[in-house]
Amino acid sequence: MHRTLALTAFLLCGALAAAGNRQEYDYFKYHSFQEISKWKSDLAAANKDTVSIVEYGKTYENRTIDLLKIGVPGDKKKIIWMDCGIHAREWISPAFCQYFVKTILERHKTDSKMQQMMKNLDFYVTPVLNVDGYTHTWLDSSTRLWRKNRSPGPPGCNCTGTDLNRNFNANWGTVGVSFDCCDITYAGRGPASELEAQAVSDFVGKISKDVLAFLTIHSYGQMLLIPYGHPEVIAPNQDDLMEVGLAAAEAIEKVHGMKYKVGTGPKILYEFSGSSGDWARLQGIPYSFTFELRDNGTHGFVLPPELIQPAVEEAYSGALHIITHAHDKAFNGATAAGAATLWATVLAAVLTKCLAVEYDYFKYHSFQEISKWKSDMAATNKDIVSIVEYGKTYENRTIDLLKILERHKTDSKMQQMMKNVDFYVTPVLNVDGYTHSWLDSLTRLWRKNRSPGPPGCNCTGTDLNRNFNANWGTVGVSFDCCDSTYGGRGPTSELEAQAVSDFVGNISKDVLAFLTIHSYGQMLLIPYGHPEVIAPNQDDLMEVGLAAAEAIEKVHGMKYYVGTNPSILYEVSGTSSDWARLQGIPYCFIFELRDDGTHGFELPPELIQPAVEEAYSGALHIITHAHDKAFNRATAAGAATLWATVLAAVLTKWLV
Repeated sequence: MHRTLALTAFLLCGALAAAGNRQEYDYFKYHSFQEISKWKSDLAAANKDTVSIVEYGKTYENRTIDLLKIGVPGDKKKIIWMDCGIHAREWISPAFCQYFVKTILERHKTDSKMQQMMKNLDFYVTPVLNVDGYTHTWLDSSTRLWRKNRSPGPPGCNCTGTDLNRNFNANWGTVGVSFDCCDITYAGRGPASELEAQAVSDFVGKISKDVLAFLTIHSYGQMLLIPYGHPEVIAPNQDDLMEVGLAAAEAIEKVHGMKYKVGTGPKILYEFSGSSGDWARLQGIPYSFTFELRDNGTHGFVLPPELIQPAVEEAYSGALHIITHAHDKAFNGATAAGAATLWATVLAAVLTKCLAVEYDYFKYHSFQEISKWKSDMAATNKDIVSIVEYGKTYENRTIDLLKILERHKTDSKMQQMMKNVDFYVTPVLNVDGYTHSWLDSLTRLWRKNRSPGPPGCNCTGTDLNRNFNANWGTVGVSFDCCDSTYGGRGPTSELEAQAVSDFVGNISKDVLAFLTIHSYGQMLLIPYGHPEVIAPNQDDLMEVGLAAAEAIEKVHGMKYYVGTNPSILYEVSGTSSDWARLQGIPYCFIFELRDDGTHGFELPPELIQPAVEEAYSGALHIITHAHDKAFNRATAAGAATLWATVLAAVLTKWLV
């Protein structure tokens, strides 16, 4: 259930009179797509100086997707985007877009504020985005409540259509979707797999820096939804969005006394992912709102024609408030506008504090040596350590972890923690890539895994830390299969990412912390890598991270930076840490170990010991904090799991 913006419009008496003796267009009835198409043509013809039709896509049934561009000529103009009818059965949505267009054109003639905004803004309004689906709903009563588009399902599926508002590349497929192609919330074969989603993504993506507001109109429920639909992500400007949304709801109520709720999907509706509104916010568009128009369920998607007028009039007032705020803020303000770890030796340093196995922990080891060490560790500590296999690589090597249950040594705090938590530690996740980096000096700086590229590509490997389903492919990633940051064919296309996602996904409710170890840069990175999303517990993460950095510095005087990727390193998407935070795991940290660039990925063996000793202190602080928060309360009960993964792919460069 998603709704679209409804705005009020006056009949274009003067403009349409020029067309002769034709009957005036009725804005308070529902119109077929053919009638809407004719209305668009007539409107553009009657308002040549202010209205033009822009085609920007085709549907599966080869219908044109277009918009009305409304504005007066000018330079350096900003944009307001509005789309209606993304869900076919929500007829009040296209009715609103038509009314909105009529009203702003009429008010432009006499309203000085609208005249000012038209000088600075162009309005891009798509009256019907899901053209095939909307057309289908007009066939007869049996198709009236069709929601999706009309593209065929995947091979082997006899059902038709994808929910377009689950198909955008915004945490696609993570929550509130179905992968059953017959369900009404079927998310499609992949992010932006549908022509309609592609059209919007391509068109708006190219102009996103100039778009001030993105308004997508749905029904029903009487709500103004702000990003994000995922419960573990908040927008950086959430307070501003709430303030603007609440004021818009007040403007709506003043028209006909109708109350609208304001908030994120998880707070006032339900969880969802892959929506156009979330996608727009990820592009940096500051004001992204999903309107859910009348009513509250009495009539649902079949709102009677006699309620069209009050529905679109009140929604117009809400939309106008948002648009005015976005305009004034832009124009009236003072300013407009590790991958490779230390080869898995951090794990070794941690375990030497707990378990005794003769092994040189201060040199680098091949994968064969690490495998033997794991076997020896498990054999020597049968009651404490076990090896758990949870995946295979492209070259058919095993991905496994050490599950550490209990410690019988001298540290009382560690004894307490090991009674409450299990440690799941993967010494080498990118097994194929790590093995490859040991072949000779030419392969030493290999970063990716070793899976083949897509058809037509002669290069090998995917960057595993760009392949997880966390805003996959949006920022800081390459789609050139030969690049070191190639994100893969799709989210979790790689066996290693699949293995972690499946294994951790099944236990995520019990995981207190997710630590993934990289080098270099001396940083503790917290979610998220995308600049337009914030973790709900960011303040807590920063506080814990800064304290961990202090613990690190006390060991050998080495300073670590703490922050999100965009704030202290670079923008990135598809990381394992971001994915883990999306699963609800509270404490997710990326460790970027020594050094600061002097030696880069080839840290000399003599620096292993200080590097792992100090990192151990930082990791221990995070683990202790996560443990104490969970278990030093009256409500804490049961055992929880701590997942600590050590990525062993070697980065070929630090900054992307």
